[in-house]
Amino acid sequence: MKLLTFKRITSTVIRIIIFTVFFLILYKAGIAPLWAAIGIVMLKSIIRFIFRLSVLLVSIAIFFLIIALLICI
Repeated sequence: MKLLTFKRITSTVIRIIIFTVFFLILYKAGIAPLWAAIGIVMLKSIIRFIFRLSVLLVSIAIFFLIIALLICI
């Protein structure tokens, strides 16, 4: 099996396992299956938003660091 195919399949399997665990946690907490599924989708979008926000903040910080270093030279 090609390495790229293996990585794609592995990431998909890991993603499915994580979603299943989140679904079970929400279901065991007493939330109905439909609301648990909606909660998983919302958690995914919130995590993606936080990741993009952190990448943006790091990019801005690196930009200011470069400007500060250029000023010091």
